[in-house]
Amino acid sequence: MTGYLSNLRSFSDLKDAVRSGAVPLRGAQSALAHLDLAEKLLGAGFYTGPVPASEAEFDAMFPQEPDANLLVHFGTRGFYRRWRSAMKRLCILAELWPADPFILLCQIASLEGIGPIEKCVFRRHFPGQSPKDVTRQLALDADRDLRGMARNQLRRTVANLDRLRAVPVVRTRGLLPPEQIGPFPRYLGGDRIRIELPEYFTEACACDPKLNLAHVRRAYEISLDLEILQAGEAMPPGGFTADVARKFHTEAATRISPASAGLYLRALVRALRTVDSVRVLDDLGVKSILRPDQPRKKVVKDEGKAKRSASAPSPLPYGIETILEFYQSARSRPRKHMTTLRGVLRQILQQNSGDMNEALESIAVADLDVLFPDLLPSSRRNLRGMLKAFLAFAGHTDPWDDLRDLAKKQGLTTQQLKGITTLRRYARSASQPLTPGEFTRKTVLQWCGDAREAGRRADAQKIRQGCLALDRLRPFAPNLLRPEPIGQMDDLRRRGNPLLPTSLEQMLEQHAAQAGFTKLGTKALLVAVRKLHACSRDRTRFHGPLNADLIRRQLTESVQDHPEEMAPYRTELARLAERLDMRWSDGWRQLQAAVVSAGIARSDNPVEELARVAVPAGLEPWQVDREWAWLHERGLRPDLRLTWARKIARFDDLGANEIIAATELLPPIMLGPMPPRGTRLKNAVYPLPAPVETAAAGCDKPLLEAMHFVWRCARDLGIWERCDAPDARALFDERVLDDVESRQDKMTPQSAQLHLNRIRDWREGRIDLSK
Repeated sequence: MTGYLSNLRSFSDLKDAVRSGAVPLRGAQSALAHLDLAEKLLGAGFYTGPVPASEAEFDAMFPQEPDANLLVHFGTRGFYRRWRSAMKRLCILAELWPADPFILLCQIASLEGIGPIEKCVFRRHFPGQSPKDVTRQLALDADRDLRGMARNQLRRTVANLDRLRAVPVVRTRGLLPPEQIGPFPRYLGGDRIRIELPEYFTEACACDPKLNLAHVRRAYEISLDLEILQAGEAMPPGGFTADVARKFHTEAATRISPASAGLYLRALVRALRTVDSVRVLDDLGVKSILRPDQPRKKVVKDEGKAKRSASAPSPLPYGIETILEFYQSARSRPRKHMTTLRGVLRQILQQNSGDMNEALESIAVADLDVLFPDLLPSSRRNLRGMLKAFLAFAGHTDPWDDLRDLAKKQGLTTQQLKGITTLRRYARSASQPLTPGEFTRKTVLQWCGDAREAGRRADAQKIRQGCLALDRLRPFAPNLLRPEPIGQMDDLRRRGNPLLPTSLEQMLEQHAAQAGFTKLGTKALLVAVRKLHACSRDRTRFHGPLNADLIRRQLTESVQDHPEEMAPYRTELARLAERLDMRWSDGWRQLQAAVVSAGIARSDNPVEELARVAVPAGLEPWQVDREWAWLHERGLRPDLRLTWARKIARFDDLGANEIIAATELLPPIMLGPMPPRGTRLKNAVYPLPAPVETAAAGCDKPLLEAMHFVWRCARDLGIWERCDAPDARALFDERVLDDVESRQDKMTPQSAQLHLNRIRDWREGRIDLSK
């Protein structure tokens, strides 16, 4: 017996060590229970007698297969094997005999919340060596030739070993030396040590804000590679001449690209000129170095000034220009903003010849859609906001904008706001633009008639909504609106539209009630079918039963004949046809009725969507399980996976409702949760069995990926079937892992070996799973 617990002489001493916490265990209750069981079954003599001196002696006392004497005490072989595995594991953790140090290190890392020590990775790079024998130089030598995942695995293992060195029990037992291996260096190109930028270049970047530190660093590295600069020197021996610059640019363009070479050359020249301006390029520019045959252009200031003065825009009226100067000073507007504003005002005022008030009024009512037809809608919105701010400063805002702002404050509906916008469009398109207080009921009726004659029935309804909004705002805007109301106008939506047959309307209402529609949803459905009926070529078809073929056929014809009128109703009618075409089983129909009667909103009711998937598969609601939900989710697009996950969560929430739970139509276990977004596992085709999922709580993503890989292969190879729920010991048994390794075809043998090694390392760190 060696190590910190070398004074243990009996299992009684081992029990005291477990109670005191000297043995690194996640929970001492299990170990104490196994020791008490040994005392009870094997007697006090075994309990107080000497412990085995070696692992071979322990195997001789308690073989893998129990004899008849041991079976008398333990009863069954499985019970004996579990006790033997736990006791052997306990002896190893107590260091009763020399053992693999990785077992202790993995156990301590699990107790301290440190990442796993990947034994397979360690032995691959340090064969025949113990963790306490690895020095920093050995780690650097092993790391330098690695790339990608292999380098990350080694660095993660070494980092976890460094974290273990700070644990007191590791230092006390001498499992690892106190010297840290430390962080690994950053490499360039995989294996070249990163070169630090000299201090004088860093100071030059700090002094010159136009210098990019990353560009200077890359240019310095290229200079060292080309031996233009030497490490620690700020300047080539003969200075940074034109020949040196051409050499830099030629070589850098060959290695990288001409554009990047020019960028790095400019950065290097500017930095060197900051360090020593006397010895850089003899006052030559970078362009003259790269293109020596191209003469430099001379700019004649007088010609440029004459050209600018010739193209100078016409001045704005004096009053407008005075307001602009005050506006720029008061609002601190930049020059570019004011230049754009002046250009817009100039184009609006080209045909205005009145006084300043008339000019401001023409600006307020200008139609930017007509003045700037080639601009994008976003650009016109920006111009409109710019003009609105200027007019507000000048105290001459657009009355229509003021009216919309007031409508928003009063909480008017979206339809009424759209009605005000439609009224403004018709008022401005009149021969003489009108303000909100200048048109009457007669004018509005004329606009409605013009809209209907032009085939724009939606405009007529919006004008009606706008008039209702104006009448509601009159008490709050006496300066914008005249006191006489326009009054109630006829609803023109149903004019000329025949009524639906009574039987069809009743069937639609019944369908809406079964689907869980609200009153507003039922009204929207009826309006859509009424429009379909009105635009149909043969209305006699609607006197028959309600089915999906009727809706689809009539929708296709009506869209061809009346595309604009049917556009707002196409989605509602297509969804109606989809619902009518859906098949329901008795179980799903009963569950849908129970959910609707429980008062659950349609947006929170997932029964219809789940039934679309389950009924074709012949499954009733109590027959679906978590694996069914996972398999369907895996075949969906990423956006539809999120939708399916929300539906599964809502389906699980139905069990909390007493009315629905009393029907006993729901499955006995919950279907969720679905795989989370962003951390999805490639091999998570089937959900892990419940015992394995419990044992895997808290594991990292690579280990979970390995567990799902083993379970997926075990299912596909027929080792287990659907609804089987093996525990972690059975699933990760060595025979199962060997079978998976030899027969799997999901990935390359190297990748499969990596997953299986993770499982073995994790299994060795668990007392309840070790052999």
